[in-house]
Amino acid sequence: HYQRADISFNLRLLKDMDDEEADKVVLHEHAHCLVNEMRDFNGRNDLKHEERVVSALTAAFGWVRSAARKEGEQAAKKVKA
Repeated sequence: HYQRADISFNLRLLKDMDDEEADKVVLHEHAHCLVNEMRDFNGRNDLKHEERVVSALTAAFGWVRSAARKEGEQAAKKVKA
């Protein structure tokens, strides 16, 4: 199936994480779905490189979400004022 992924999580590990840490794990694993196809193109199957890319994407997704949340909170304060 085109653009389909199966993702498994170890719920025993996730249940012991705080929400922020668990969210980062979920974002990280979803980012693997975005870059996975590159494995076939580099001929090396370099998982270290994939992990670096996925970690950078996870951080970027987190920054965007944080900025959006902050902007939304500021907009809500202006509406109340």
